[in-house]
Amino acid sequence: MVKNTHKKQTVREKLWTTLSRGIRTILVPYADNIVRQIRLAVFYTLCGVIIIGWGIHFFFGWMGSEQPQLLTLSLTEWSICILLFILFLAKKISLETAFLLLAILMETLEGMGMITIANLALTGPQEQCRNYLIVNEITTFGIFIFCCMGLMRKTTTCALAIYLVLLCIAYKTNPPLVQSQFLLLFIYIMMTLWAYTLIVRLWFDSSSREIKNYRQWQESILDVLHIKKVELLALIQICRHSVQNSSIDSEAMGHLSKSTRDGLIELGQYLSRQQQGHIEYLKTLFPQLTPTELEICHLVVKGLTIKEIATTTNRSMSNIGTVRGNIRRKLNIPTDTDLRQYLQHQLRHS
Repeated sequence: MVKNTHKKQTVREKLWTTLSRGIRTILVPYADNIVRQIRLAVFYTLCGVIIIGWGIHFFFGWMGSEQPQLLTLSLTEWSICILLFILFLAKKISLETAFLLLAILMETLEGMGMITIANLALTGPQEQCRNYLIVNEITTFGIFIFCCMGLMRKTTTCALAIYLVLLCIAYKTNPPLVQSQFLLLFIYIMMTLWAYTLIVRLWFDSSSREIKNYRQWQESILDVLHIKKVELLALIQICRHSVQNSSIDSEAMGHLSKSTRDGLIELGQYLSRQQQGHIEYLKTLFPQLTPTELEICHLVVKGLTIKEIATTTNRSMSNIGTVRGNIRRKLNIPTDTDLRQYLQHQLRHS
């Protein structure tokens, strides 16, 4: 039982990995960031819905109206969608241009369909035309939702403006048909979605700028240090490991290039010489201190805390406290005087 469950999980994981890889293969060549990848996925979905849905309507007579005027508008929408989709795949137009044109043209044609229905209702059956209008509004609302999901301020604003203008024209054409609580509800929801889209897009823009600044900062560090990203991560891992353990993380060291390791060795030798020179200078000022006490004085002057000194010297915090007490006693430093300030004062005036 457990083996079968494990096998099913493994199969699901493989299927999900394959699906994710396929989606990335489709999206990544046309989109270089997460916002454009979302927009591209929405564009593909919208084109698929229009091409398949409208095709079913034409060839099987499902959904929608059989009125010649409305069929002509639907056929125009279908043809435009296929044309824009082909132009985009052929890289003749950009994703943003294709999305904007598709949204504007679709909303315009659906609005013209609403006006056509209003005209038909003047001489035709009111109930049938009202049903046509409901289908038209649902279609318009669906297209507008896709526009909002594309996170394009211009597209969403243009689509909403076109819809409201054509709705006003349809209302003037046939007020009894167009004036309904159902349409007012659609308008309210579309206005809310439009405002929400603007807020989300502002948030995405802010996050994108932060990510861009972080990447530039990261690239600047790598450029200054002349190392790769994997080497920087290895250095961070080595530093974290050395804080917890006295040994070096050999696995992380393996990610460093020879030039980086040579540079670290040279840096270590330089810091060692600098520390030794500073300790020798402290020895001339305080000959009564032992080598251990001189080393602690050096670290205190650098500003390290008791915990940091204990980690650096691989000693306990209580031992460091005892050594600090011995230093105070040998140098006759009052208990109310800060040890670091006293040592810095002696170094400046020596």
